[in-house]
Amino acid sequence: MIQELDDNLDKIKHKWRVAWENKILQEIRSRISLWQKYLTDYFGDPEEFADVFPREVHLSVMLQLLSNEIVGKFKEKPILGFLDERLKSIFIPGDFLRIGIF
Repeated sequence: MIQELDDNLDKIKHKWRVAWENKILQEIRSRISLWQKYLTDYFGDPEEFADVFPREVHLSVMLQLLSNEIVGKFKEKPILGFLDERLKSIFIPGDFLRIGIF
Protein backbone atom coordinates (compact mmCIF):
# COMPACT_ATOMS: atom_id res chain seq x y z
CA MET A 1 0.00 0.00 0.00
CA ILE A 2 2.73 2.50 0.96
CA GLN A 3 4.81 1.58 -2.07
CA GLU A 4 1.77 2.16 -4.28
CA LEU A 5 1.29 5.62 -2.75
CA ASP A 6 4.98 6.41 -3.25
CA ASP A 7 4.77 5.31 -6.88
CA ASN A 8 1.68 7.46 -7.43
CA LEU A 9 3.37 10.48 -5.86
CA ASP A 10 6.43 9.97 -8.06
CA LYS A 11 4.20 9.89 -11.15
CA ILE A 12 2.45 13.08 -10.11
CA LYS A 13 5.74 14.84 -9.37
CA HIS A 14 7.12 13.78 -12.77
CA LYS A 15 4.00 14.82 -14.69
CA TRP A 16 3.66 18.16 -12.89
CA ARG A 17 7.38 18.83 -12.25
CA VAL A 18 7.29 22.58 -12.95
CA ALA A 19 4.17 23.15 -10.83
CA TRP A 20 5.63 20.91 -8.09
CA GLU A 21 8.88 22.87 -7.95
CA ASN A 22 7.10 26.23 -8.10
CA LYS A 23 4.97 25.24 -5.12
CA ILE A 24 8.06 24.02 -3.26
CA LEU A 25 9.90 27.28 -3.97
CA GLN A 26 6.91 29.22 -2.68
CA GLU A 27 6.99 27.14 0.52
CA ILE A 28 10.77 27.58 0.84
CA ARG A 29 10.48 31.37 0.58
CA SER A 30 7.73 31.46 3.18
CA ARG A 31 9.57 29.21 5.63
CA ILE A 32 12.89 31.01 5.11
CA SER A 33 11.19 34.22 6.13
CA LEU A 34 9.80 32.65 9.32
CA TRP A 35 13.09 30.90 10.18
CA GLN A 36 15.12 34.08 9.60
CA LYS A 37 12.74 36.00 11.85
CA TYR A 38 13.07 33.43 14.62
CA LEU A 39 16.87 33.38 14.41
CA THR A 40 17.00 37.18 14.40
CA ASP A 41 14.78 37.24 17.48
CA TYR A 42 16.88 34.54 19.14
CA PHE A 43 20.19 36.28 18.52
CA GLY A 44 18.65 39.56 19.68
CA ASP A 45 17.52 38.08 23.00
CA PRO A 46 18.57 34.43 23.49
CA GLU A 47 17.09 34.13 26.96
CA GLU A 48 13.64 35.13 25.74
CA PHE A 49 13.58 32.95 22.62
CA ALA A 50 15.51 29.80 23.60
CA ASP A 51 12.48 28.13 25.14
CA VAL A 52 10.58 28.18 21.82
CA PHE A 53 13.46 26.64 19.87
CA PRO A 54 11.99 23.10 19.96
CA ARG A 55 8.81 24.45 18.41
CA GLU A 56 10.56 26.62 15.80
CA VAL A 57 13.32 24.26 14.64
CA HIS A 58 10.80 22.37 12.51
CA LEU A 59 11.18 25.23 10.02
CA SER A 60 14.82 24.29 9.45
CA VAL A 61 13.93 20.63 9.04
CA MET A 62 11.16 21.42 6.56
CA LEU A 63 13.47 23.70 4.59
CA GLN A 64 15.97 20.86 4.24
CA LEU A 65 13.29 18.40 3.13
CA LEU A 66 11.80 20.86 0.66
CA SER A 67 15.18 21.81 -0.80
CA ASN A 68 15.88 18.12 -1.44
CA GLU A 69 12.89 18.13 -3.83
CA ILE A 70 14.38 20.82 -6.09
CA VAL A 71 16.35 19.54 -9.07
CA GLY A 72 19.39 21.75 -9.61
CA LYS A 73 20.24 25.10 -8.10
CA PHE A 74 17.81 27.70 -6.84
CA LYS A 75 18.50 31.23 -5.68
CA GLU A 76 17.46 30.63 -2.05
CA LYS A 77 20.00 27.84 -1.52
CA PRO A 78 22.82 30.14 -0.28
CA ILE A 79 20.42 31.65 2.25
CA LEU A 80 19.70 28.15 3.59
CA GLY A 81 23.43 27.54 3.98
CA PHE A 82 23.85 30.81 5.85
CA LEU A 83 20.94 30.02 8.18
CA ASP A 84 22.33 26.54 8.85
CA GLU A 85 25.70 28.02 9.81
CA ARG A 86 24.01 30.57 12.01
CA LEU A 87 22.09 27.79 13.72
CA LYS A 88 25.24 25.72 14.25
CA SER A 89 26.88 28.69 15.97
CA ILE A 90 24.52 28.43 18.96
CA PHE A 91 25.29 24.80 19.75
CA ILE A 92 27.85 23.66 22.29
CA PRO A 93 29.84 20.58 21.23
CA GLY A 94 29.45 17.61 23.53
CA ASP A 95 27.83 14.23 24.06
CA PHE A 96 24.32 15.74 24.00
CA LEU A 97 22.73 18.32 21.79
CA ARG A 98 22.56 21.55 23.77
CA ILE A 99 21.79 25.12 22.81
CA GLY A 100 24.28 27.70 24.04
CA ILE A 101 21.82 29.47 26.33
CA PHE A 102 21.27 26.45 28.56
